[in-house]
Amino acid sequence: MLQISKYIYFDSAHKNEHKGGKWAQLHGHTFFVEIFAEGSLHSAHGWIVDFSEIKKSITPIINILDHSYLNEIPGLEKDATIPAIEKWFLKQLKEKPWWFKGVRIGIIGDLDFKPRIIPADGVYPELWHFSFESAQSLPQLPDSHPCHHLHGHSYFVKVSSNDMENLPSALRKIYDLLDHHWLNEITGLEKATSEILTLWIVQKLRELNHSPKIVIVQETPSSYCLWKSDE
Repeated sequence: MLQISKYIYFDSAHKNEHKGGKWAQLHGHTFFVEIFAEGSLHSAHGWIVDFSEIKKSITPIINILDHSYLNEIPGLEKDATIPAIEKWFLKQLKEKPWWFKGVRIGIIGDLDFKPRIIPADGVYPELWHFSFESAQSLPQLPDSHPCHHLHGHSYFVKVSSNDMENLPSALRKIYDLLDHHWLNEITGLEKATSEILTLWIVQKLRELNHSPKIVIVQETPSSYCLWKSDE
């Protein structure tokens, strides 16, 4: 037997009141869903199952989870932890496809302040990198836009400044302001697009006596915003 897997992502907000502390506060993540398929090799096609068939089978479930507040979804009101989401997910697959082997759900962020250096690569100079987990909504958009609704992201931030040695201490202060919060409740982030968030981080760094050269905010695995100093 052969086994393959496919990743699909969704961005949602939730609270984990079972864990307490900051986890009980409204926040958000970029979650991944890894779907496992197993079976014999198709003699004509050379695969177990078409990846597009896997995606088609679970897209209706992803659409319920994506850009949502998980604790408002029927079945997740009292428990929106990862184990509960996995159990809920399996219940939605009332008739499991013949190839279905299992599902694993997780979060793509670091879930802690874990700054690390990214070496210069010819395009960007040396950068400090960290991630944080926050809820977000864009009330300035029409109701029909998915980002109007409460959801969340695992944000990834990369920064270069004039003082790389002491930059992590400033980034820690920024992390504490943003992580496990609803960004819209933070002054200056009431309309928390990635562009506004990027400029907000630039301003905070200046307030912390740093002169940023580059700030990159990655909101999803496939998109980011870049600010670069003119100096």
